[in-house]
Amino acid sequence: MHSLRSKILSVTIGAIIITMIVATVFGIVAIRNICIDNSRLLLQLLCETGQKNLDSSLNSVESEVRYISTYVESDLKGLDDQELEEHLDRVNVIFEKVLKNTKGVMTYYYRIDPAVSSDVKGFWYVNTDGDGFQEHEVTDITMYDTEDTSQLVWFTVPKATGEPVWLPPYITDNLDVKVISYSTPIYLDGKFVGVIGVELDYTYMAEMVDNITLYDNGYAFVNDSEGNIVYHPRMDVTTMGVQPAVPEGLLGDAEIIKYTYEGVDKIAVVLPLVNGDRLNVSVPEKEVYEEMQKWINVIIIVFFILLAIFILLIMRYTGKITRPLQELTEVAEQIDKGNYNHSLNYKGDDEIGVLTQTFNSVTNNLNNYITDLNNLTKQLTLQKESLSALLNNMPAISFTKDAETGVYLACNQAFADYAHKLNPEEVVGLTDTQLFDSSTATHFVEQDRKALSMDEPFIYFEDVKDAKRKARQLQTTKLKFIDSNGRLCLLGVCTDVTDSRAKNQADRMITAMAADYRCVYYIDLDENDGVCYRNDPGDSGLTTPGEHFSYIERVNWYAQNYVTDAYREGFLEFSEPENIRKRLSEEPIIAYRYLAKRGNHEYYEMIRAAGVRRAEEREDHMVHAIGLGLTEIDVEMRETMARNDALVEALSLAEEASKAKTSFLSSVSHEIRTPMNAIIGLDNLALHDDTISEQTRDYLKKIGESAQHLLALINDILDMSRIESGRMVLKKEEFSFSAMLEQINTLVSSQCADKGLHYECHMLSKVNEFYIGDDMKLKEVIVNILSNAVKFTNAPGSITLSVEKTAEFEDQSTLTFCIKDTGIGMSKEYLPRIFEPFSQEDGSTKNKYGSTGLGMAITKNIVEMMNGTISVESEKDVGTEFTVVVTLKNSMRDSLYRNGTFDPNQLRVLIVDDEEIPAEHARMVLDEAGIRADISMSAEEAFRMMELQNMKQEPYNLVLLDWKMPDKDGIEAAKEIREYYNNETTIIILTAYNWDEIMDKALEAGVDGFIAKPLFASNVLSEFENAVYRNHVNVFEEKKRADLAGRRVLVAEDVEMNAEIIMDVLEMEEIESDHAENGKIAVEMFENSEPGTYAAILMDVRMPIMDGLEAAATIRSLERADAKVTPIIALTANAFDEDVQRSLQAGMNAHLSKPVEPEHLYQTLGELIYEAENHS
Repeated sequence: MHSLRSKILSVTIGAIIITMIVATVFGIVAIRNICIDNSRLLLQLLCETGQKNLDSSLNSVESEVRYISTYVESDLKGLDDQELEEHLDRVNVIFEKVLKNTKGVMTYYYRIDPAVSSDVKGFWYVNTDGDGFQEHEVTDITMYDTEDTSQLVWFTVPKATGEPVWLPPYITDNLDVKVISYSTPIYLDGKFVGVIGVELDYTYMAEMVDNITLYDNGYAFVNDSEGNIVYHPRMDVTTMGVQPAVPEGLLGDAEIIKYTYEGVDKIAVVLPLVNGDRLNVSVPEKEVYEEMQKWINVIIIVFFILLAIFILLIMRYTGKITRPLQELTEVAEQIDKGNYNHSLNYKGDDEIGVLTQTFNSVTNNLNNYITDLNNLTKQLTLQKESLSALLNNMPAISFTKDAETGVYLACNQAFADYAHKLNPEEVVGLTDTQLFDSSTATHFVEQDRKALSMDEPFIYFEDVKDAKRKARQLQTTKLKFIDSNGRLCLLGVCTDVTDSRAKNQADRMITAMAADYRCVYYIDLDENDGVCYRNDPGDSGLTTPGEHFSYIERVNWYAQNYVTDAYREGFLEFSEPENIRKRLSEEPIIAYRYLAKRGNHEYYEMIRAAGVRRAEEREDHMVHAIGLGLTEIDVEMRETMARNDALVEALSLAEEASKAKTSFLSSVSHEIRTPMNAIIGLDNLALHDDTISEQTRDYLKKIGESAQHLLALINDILDMSRIESGRMVLKKEEFSFSAMLEQINTLVSSQCADKGLHYECHMLSKVNEFYIGDDMKLKEVIVNILSNAVKFTNAPGSITLSVEKTAEFEDQSTLTFCIKDTGIGMSKEYLPRIFEPFSQEDGSTKNKYGSTGLGMAITKNIVEMMNGTISVESEKDVGTEFTVVVTLKNSMRDSLYRNGTFDPNQLRVLIVDDEEIPAEHARMVLDEAGIRADISMSAEEAFRMMELQNMKQEPYNLVLLDWKMPDKDGIEAAKEIREYYNNETTIIILTAYNWDEIMDKALEAGVDGFIAKPLFASNVLSEFENAVYRNHVNVFEEKKRADLAGRRVLVAEDVEMNAEIIMDVLEMEEIESDHAENGKIAVEMFENSEPGTYAAILMDVRMPIMDGLEAAATIRSLERADAKVTPIIALTANAFDEDVQRSLQAGMNAHLSKPVEPEHLYQTLGELIYEAENHS
């Protein structure tokens, strides 16, 4: 424990240390900046002093030479030898007088250019020993090229430049000494005569540089303008070899420079000299900081001395303050150990004194309370021992708890084991929330509330999870009571019935299987043990269990004796225990079909296995015991095989027809888009012509807009034809929801198993067994999303389908389907486009997974037709979750219509109304009732639509006519319909007015009934049914058909394969047929045949040489009786209304879209042949 004194000391000393550290840091920083500034100032001062000394010496020499040159030019009178000799003598005298006392001058010279005089050369005087200038032999200039400035620089450079010049250091020709020189050219009347100058001993300059020093290792050196070191006190630069280069950092223009040389950081000041060289004063940066560090060390020493003084003072005075508190703490520790006979003697009148007096009073009171508490504890211990003995002697799980707080007061060892505690003492004082998971604890609390509300014992069964999440089932009895302290408590007794109920579950399962299987086995996979139960036909229950047997031996024996060779290996693989465990961990029931044999008789059997307890119900997620059933399925299997063969054949025909349709759509797309693109392109080119008038430009713009609109419309039609060739209509039929869900799970489970994925289906709430709706479309939606999940999820991923009834109102239920996967996911940017047709996230998706981008568009279309919603959430590389919400009508298993005479799905209704909104409302109402409805905006359009539907052999059963329309009202339209179609169609007038004034006129025109607006489906069906009964007609009665056997049909089809398919279909109904490769041949074959040879003609619309439309018109124009009445049926992959209209105008009787359904073809041929024969 940390004492109060130590805490006070820590806080106080810490504050002092922090304050002193901050002050010290600021002091160190200030000293550092001052030292650096002083060092730089000192460097600057030294460099400037050296610069002034050197420049003073150089300027002195320069001014003396300039003075002499002025004298020389004024004294020079002529260039003959005598005059030059006299002139040289006078100049020499001047040189000697002027330079006599000038320090550092080694030589002076005056040289005459050989071009001026070949005899007079000039003079050169040298001061070699310091005793004065002595004449020295001059250099023979004629041996050099005086135009080459790299030789005899003291002569050639002034001559070339015509200016006085300081020359860089060089070695004299005869003295072999390093000098620098200042030379100036001499002219007479603009003509170059020679050069005068002086040479300075470089040793004199070096001594001046050496005198510049700072710190231990500071020095100065000189470099020229090109960076070559001219003089350095630590380098040998007396020879004129390659000059050392200064460090790169010193070549800048700054006066104060930091640089690194030979691994040493340095600071330098650089100043220019009068002769063009640069003076550098350099000092190691370390020596500057060493001076600074001395001051920093002094500050640190002072810091520690002051800190020690402060700590000693604080420790002295805090001891006086905390000593009484320490004594109080020691007494409190004694009391904590049980020694209550201590008191404090501090008499101060401060806060500690008051605390001491209060503490003494509390100690006396506590001593009295302890005595009383010991007596009570003895009594409670006796009561607790009695209760524990009672609970531990009870065979079941037992406990008591406080009803108000939920705290366990006592329990036996059985409950402690159930709660996974070592003993009851670890349970007492805890609540359900502290012992169990949240859901189990909540369940226990809710049951306690129910028990407390009852006066008698509360007995119930419950499925719970113990403290280690293990599923258990308990039979629990709870009873409230009042204890001796008047506290409301709860007594609970629980019996674990998990194992006994599991046995009962197994018995019920075996009993249920025995009703459907000729032989049922119960197999313990862990023990390789099994028992066979047989269900005799005359016995309503199970027979006595047989003897136990080895499961593996029995399987091998049965496979060898009763399973055919082709299926034996698969049978043994299916029956292998580990395979059963693995498959049943993924699906609840597995089965295997095989061909069995008994003697020479072979038949199909099926073996099915199901876990007695499903894998997910067990802690280890494994199946340990199964029910195994065998049953004969020979009849069903052979019927299925036959149906499959027929389906394969039909599928082949459908695929061929689909190929033809695809080819046609591709051709149509190309043929239509090509001229449209040309129109748009030419329109754009014309608009760029500046010479056209504004009116013409306006026309061209309108043409372009119309062409663009038409092209967009054509593209939409052609694209959507890949999805649906006609309008999608949802069924409104009763269906089994569980059967639909089972079909979905079977399909998706197989897909997931093939790909190594984990699939689960969860029912989050109870749903109805039957609903009314289109189960096929709903299943298509769910399977489409699940199939996408499988496609875009890689092993070992998972897919989950959850179903929940989220709302129910009156006779409708809202169902929510949630499909979640752990697949590749989608980016946030793509989600808004996922439901667009042909949309894909990127090209790689199509290449890798193979997708047209239509699936989600179709899915959304179906969901919206169901008045549902679909949404998606996704994260890239994490997964995707789709949510589909649809509302279905609850099944009442009761017909809404009289005697069930007709199904709304049989109705096809035409709504004729010039106002769009009421017409659309009527169609919506009928669609919701499952009635197919089309809209016409005028009577004339209605006649065309009725004609087209009759051509398609799908006539309207009911026409709803608006009374008041602008061009032709409903009564006039009804009269014309009756003239053309007699009683084949029921006509009902729609009106928002009182129809009494028009009733007689309408009935006379052939109207069957009246309905008031707004429209309701029930009203339509009721009035339609009443009209049917009143008129004693059957609008659903099929037309009479002719017998087709033995008839001959002419098939005009340019595609050989399509012709063979149609002729094979006709042959199945015993119809003979002839083939014509194109329209021209078909016309010739019909014209050359005997009248009545062909009962009908099947005419492909698009054929080479002569198409079907032209061929039909040609046949109708032939001068023979049968040419007018022989039925001609158009065959085409295009089911658009304009194509049907063209077929009708060419004289054809019906229009069938490819691929042709055989039953539809037979019906159309029978009805048209019958009509033709009876008409003729």
